[in-house]
Amino acid sequence: MKNFKEYLNANYSISAPKVSSVDKKTIDQVIVEITDGLEMNLQELSRKLEKAETEKWLNNEKVRLEALLTNDDWKSEFQGKIIFARLCSEVLKEDSVRIRECYIDIALTKKPACLIDIIEMFNKM
Repeated sequence: MKNFKEYLNANYSISAPKVSSVDKKTIDQVIVEITDGLEMNLQELSRKLEKAETEKWLNNEKVRLEALLTNDDWKSEFQGKIIFARLCSEVLKEDSVRIRECYIDIALTKKPACLIDIIEMFNKM
């Protein structure tokens, strides 16, 4: 699932401006090109991260995520480990590792066949 932090990292990293034909320029010309290019990149970044642009992205993401919840598409988008951890801590008020262990204990007792592949992997180690 793309969250705002991932969105920022993926879309707004600042790269150093490229300077062509460095061998034909003085060091002062190279410095001016780099600093001017960086200033332009920062101005563009500042424009893209204005409050209105950020709010627009967040609202679009909200609509997109809500649409995913209307069918089974959410399964490929939402991170199961995060959902499971929150379910355990906020609803069950229990540690997710302990819940997982209990689930495995129950599965081994009730339906050991569902874990045969995993058991065989551990036996081969």
